[in-house]
Amino acid sequence: AGFEWRMGRSFSLLAHGTWTRWRWDDNNRRFHLWRVAPEFRWYLGLRKRWHLGVEYHTGGFNFQFGATGHRGTFNGASAVGGYQFELGKHLALDVTLGFGGTSSHYHDYRMQPGTRIRSEDKKDTYIGINQAAVTLGWRFGSGRR
Repeated sequence: AGFEWRMGRSFSLLAHGTWTRWRWDDNNRRFHLWRVAPEFRWYLGLRKRWHLGVEYHTGGFNFQFGATGHRGTFNGASAVGGYQFELGKHLALDVTLGFGGTSSHYHDYRMQPGTRIRSEDKKDTYIGINQAAVTLGWRFGSGRR
């Protein structure tokens, strides 16, 4: 879910987040994730549909799809760009792609009956495409800009 606040025709501040908590197969499989990402955008062009911006993201995860799980936190930043397609007076489809870096601090673990066996702490850094989004948005108020 997210919220974008337009500051005039050319600039906006976007805040979006993700939260999921899936568990299945007698607790041996899990997919837990939370993420918060504020973004500053600059809209370009005559109709102000193209956008460039910067985004910061932070969050946490706990993934286990077999015998070994991975649990930790991450943060990073991206240079983003995209386009908004108008689908009606109040509806828009936003396509965004971001390039930047994300650093994660985590540990691996194995589950024994009633106990989590933890490995040493690890750190990874990823540089590349770290955001790809297709978002359906609703404009409140007067609609088209």
